[in-house]
Amino acid sequence: MCKTLLIVIFVLSFFVGCEEEEPMPDARVVGGSALDRKERIRELEADLEVVKWENVRLSLKIRKVDGSALVRDK
Repeated sequence: MCKTLLIVIFVLSFFVGCEEEEPMPDARVVGGSALDRKERIRELEADLEVVKWENVRLSLKIRKVDGSALVRDK
């Protein structure tokens, strides 16, 4: 009984100790000047455009299935 309790306490302390910390907010956005914030917004918008382009490119490779041909079971 005592060994089981020690094992449970050890396992719980291991999982609590492995918890990740929350990331710190970007200092350029929080405390930066207006010019820094505008530049950061431009960088993020450029990254967004790249991600949109990748999404469109990858969506062309996805096979699409006509749902009307599928069999429905009651």
